[in-house]
Amino acid sequence: MLTIRLAVSLICMLLFALAGISQATDSCSDLTDARVTVISDTPNIQCQAVEGANITGMSWLAADAIRAVDIWGWDEFDAEICFAGFGSIRFSDATTIPRTEVALDHATRDNVTCARFSHPGTAMLMPEQTMGMMEMDLRPEMSMDSYTSLVSLEGCLLSTTPYYNVVFRATPGGDDIGRVKYGTVKESMARTPNWFMVEHDGVYGWISAHWVIAEGDCA
Repeated sequence: MLTIRLAVSLICMLLFALAGISQATDSCSDLTDARVTVISDTPNIQCQAVEGANITGMSWLAADAIRAVDIWGWDEFDAEICFAGFGSIRFSDATTIPRTEVALDHATRDNVTCARFSHPGTAMLMPEQTMGMMEMDLRPEMSMDSYTSLVSLEGCLLSTTPYYNVVFRATPGGDDIGRVKYGTVKESMARTPNWFMVEHDGVYGWISAHWVIAEGDCA
């Protein structure tokens, strides 16, 4: 009789464990609407898409988050999160008080941005702070303007975008030679329809008219 009861107990425990694993798998795989995928071989990991005021930690960044996911379960595990779209990934570690906020090493492939993590917490896709070659790739109006369209300027001030470093080019739409940091104010001395000439780190080059706010006489 004792053997039968023990066997029944073990079966029940196994069923509960399997149910828990199934629930965790469903929880982390059912993020289609949030355009997020969480992959892990560790059982009992739970996931929930969050936004706005419901984002835990990093409250000063919450308004800028493109997408966010709470992940919890074991104290330590190995998992990968992939967000649809481009950006950087920040993580609020729930195992520390107060929470530790870090930028995760990430990679972009097949139009998704992925990173690995090993603690419960909140992962957020944030606007990327380097545009790289995305400027040329995603904007058909980023043409290699001719110098015949050049217009001289005086009193034209440019403010780069608050989130993205702007690509600095040798010619209008030409070779990538650096970055102008986000939130920088520059004076432009000439422009073409799609590009402004500025001086940056002692070098004259060009930044896109589509990634700056122009003030003054900017023609």
